Amino acid sequence: MTGATLWVGGSFLLFQNTSTTPVETPKRELVLLINRGLSPTEISKTLFEYGIISDARKFFWAGKLEKRWNRVKAGEYRFDSSMTPSKIFQILE
Repeated sequence: MTGATLWVGGSFLLFQNTSTTPVETPKRELVLLINRGLSPTEISKTLFEYGIISDARKFFWAGKLEKRWNRVKAGEYRFDSSMTPSKIFQILE
């Protein structure tokens, strides 16, 4: 778990119309500390491992295609399962 510290978990769905659609699960929360130097692949895998997103590869490629990874900043972030993947990126920026 290089460069990330996590507490609690949630779930999200991604891709084709999913940038506006959260996964339908009971609301859960996550606080994530992203350290400087953590790669987009590591961030995607970490979010997947803790149930924040449903597919790490789709999340990674959505960020790449939308040119959002270069805007992600190190810091502490709070997510919950009602957020869409698009909202996750807004928070990470």
